[in-house]
Amino acid sequence: MELFFDWLTIVLLPAVIAIAEVTPIVLFVAHWRREQSKKTRHNPLTRALLRAPGHSLRKRIDDLEIDVDSLMIAWVLLLPLLCVFHLFDSYVRETPGSISRLVLEGLLIVGASIIIGRNLKKKLDGLRHYKLGLEGELAIGQELDQLMLEGCRVFHDILFPYGNIDHVVVSRSGVFTVNTKMRGKPKKGEGKAEIVVDHEKDEIRFPDFKWRIPNKQLQTESRWLSQHLSAAMGETIEAEPILALP
Repeated sequence: MELFFDWLTIVLLPAVIAIAEVTPIVLFVAHWRREQSKKTRHNPLTRALLRAPGHSLRKRIDDLEIDVDSLMIAWVLLLPLLCVFHLFDSYVRETPGSISRLVLEGLLIVGASIIIGRNLKKKLDGLRHYKLGLEGELAIGQELDQLMLEGCRVFHDILFPYGNIDHVVVSRSGVFTVNTKMRGKPKKGEGKAEIVVDHEKDEIRFPDFKWRIPNKQLQTESRWLSQHLSAAMGETIEAEPILALP
């Protein structure tokens, strides 16, 4: 039983230290939110604002950045917590040092680092992908906003049951859904800026890879908007899909 409690203490001690480090932050945030809720002044805006280009991507980027920060903190705390574990095991339980013990602890660090590193790489790759997409949506959004000078109405990041429509343009010539697809290109080399659209195979050929045109996604977006507008206006309105490549 004594051995069980010793091992239980060894396992719980690093967790207790980690909780002790995080607790002040949690208490500070909770206190700040409580103080904010007591304030008599509030946001004067009483209705939801129209979304800016890339609004949904910004939220995904924010969530991923929180995940990245959490993984980096876990990686930084990994070695100190293992050192605490080692010292406690050596001086409290008086476990004699040995090569096998050091090897086991080293393998534990390497294994945990590999797991954290793989997850971190996955999150960073996703973050890079979303940031590239956000730049594309901002670029297309700025270009489409110029159409308002011609009397068009332009809306961005319209939510619908299957996700979001990047942009919607309402003009005298019709209604259009605009889907933005941003892809990176080689920094150097022959044909680095060449893009070929193959309508027969429904694919877009970049210098270093091929990419199928998302016809199903484009049709789903335009069909939903057509049905939504037709039901709201009481007349048939057909939205035309457009694929934009910045």
